[in-house]
Amino acid sequence: MTGTSRRRHWAEVLPFYDYPLAIRKMIYTTNAIQSLNMQLRKVLRNRGHYPSEESASKLLSLPLRKIVAQRKKPPTHMGTAAHQLELKYGERFTSPPWPTEQR
Repeated sequence: MTGTSRRRHWAEVLPFYDYPLAIRKMIYTTNAIQSLNMQLRKVLRNRGHYPSEESASKLLSLPLRKIVAQRKKPPTHMGTAAHQLELKYGERFTSPPWPTEQR
C-alpha cells in the first residue's frame, strides 16, 4: 500500500488496530481463498503449458489433497485468538469450531 493510498483508506485500516495482536494476526494470515489460489498458481506456473484443461485438472488433484489435509489442522495461534475474541465479545462469541490449546 503506497503512502497516498494508505492515507486515503486510513479510516478503514484504523479499526483493525483496535484488535489485540493475536486477533490481528489471525485476520491478516488466514485469507484461505487467497492462500489456496497462490498455492495452485505456483503448481501450474512451475509446470508450464498444458495440452488440455483435463491435464491441468489432473495435475492439481494431488496438491489439492495435500492442501486440504493441511487445512484440517488449525493454525497454532488460533486458540489465543479465540480467547481474545471471547474476552472482547463475551456472549456474542461462542465456542470456536476448532480445538483450542489450554489456557
